Amino acid sequence: MQNGILASSSIARLWRSRYVRNIATLSSGQLINSAVPILCAPILGRLYTPKDYGFLGAYMSVATVLSAIGNWQYSQGIVFDKSEVRARTLISVCLLTSLITSVVSVLVAAAMIYWSHSTERWWYVLLPVTALIGGVSATLIALVNRKGHYERIAAIQLFPTLVTVLTSIGLGFQGAGSTGLMIAYFLGQFITLAIVIRAVKYDINWRTLHAPIKHIVTVATRHRRFPIYTLPSNFISSLTLNSPIYALQGIGAVTDIGLYTRANQLLGMPMSLFGGSVAQVYQRKAAEELKIQGNCWSIYKRTLMMLFVTGFVPCVFLFAFAPQLFRIVLGPKWEAAGQIARILTPMLFLRLICSPLSTTFYVVDAQREDFVLSIVTYTLTLGLVGTAVFYSMTSEFVIGAFSVAYIAIYLIYITRAGFLARR
Repeated sequence: MQNGILASSSIARLWRSRYVRNIATLSSGQLINSAVPILCAPILGRLYTPKDYGFLGAYMSVATVLSAIGNWQYSQGIVFDKSEVRARTLISVCLLTSLITSVVSVLVAAAMIYWSHSTERWWYVLLPVTALIGGVSATLIALVNRKGHYERIAAIQLFPTLVTVLTSIGLGFQGAGSTGLMIAYFLGQFITLAIVIRAVKYDINWRTLHAPIKHIVTVATRHRRFPIYTLPSNFISSLTLNSPIYALQGIGAVTDIGLYTRANQLLGMPMSLFGGSVAQVYQRKAAEELKIQGNCWSIYKRTLMMLFVTGFVPCVFLFAFAPQLFRIVLGPKWEAAGQIARILTPMLFLRLICSPLSTTFYVVDAQREDFVLSIVTYTLTLGLVGTAVFYSMTSEFVIGAFSVAYIAIYLIYITRAGFLARR
């Protein structure tokens, strides 16, 4: 009885804390952001087919990998560096590395155009633009996070999402098919960049942003662990997360790519946005707690409890009723996406918990271990997904193998992050 009272009291204090209020500030905006495409999903589901979403999913599977490379993860240092001067120099480092990534991605675009047999393959020409926007946007969002302007972060994604969805609907009524989805996607990217630039107009002076090459090299060297360990880790993680799409492309299941992409988007997006909101606040708070107390175990426990309580009931409901929900909301042709959603739900629940807490590796400077775990993730996922493809299993088996691999990995990450936070 007493333990129950203490637990209830702890949860009550947790929800009243400023830390959770900061998360709520971000999450409220993110909730609206994720609600827009979900509320419009019934319209989109009847305007576009799974095959239409297939190429968009294929393009985004490459674009997200390039975005993971982006500014070589130097933007992480903008949040954590104690010096304002070094943080400002890191912005220059990030802009330079983003430009380099964009130039190199021209080769990726050429390879994808050559390899793909899709009639929409010429969209890959814009991959360098996507890479540049991704790197610059991540840099400026990190600056906003450093300044603690959570209201701005919450607003950054709302308007682009709204424009993207409304553009998709408008073009869908014109019968634009996959072309309409691609146009809306790129429009959202450009608007995101414009809004991020506006969000930092009082925090950065573009005319004085440039730094001497010597300073850039010094700061880049100081934060070399990010490109050495965090960059490969995020690259491998992004590559692995998209492995079902690559596998489905390999077996020619274009329609199933659309089903998987839509299921993952409608379920994963709200969880990812909420998890991202928590991560941005958690990183900053954990870094402060580590500096004062020598560890960040207290904030780790509080965040773990909050994430579990927040995500458990919705995920149980989705696991039970996903096929029916997709059939009712999107239309009969999307019921198979509900079956895929059911397979993904346990993994997405653990991702909700793991995504914020895994940033503990950055906070305590354990990028090397994070890199090692990313190798384990890649090996396990490749092994299970590759086995499913090798034995010519169905698309659901391929996605199931991917889900099982990540369930195991997320449990390892959550456990190790707790150990690092406590020591």
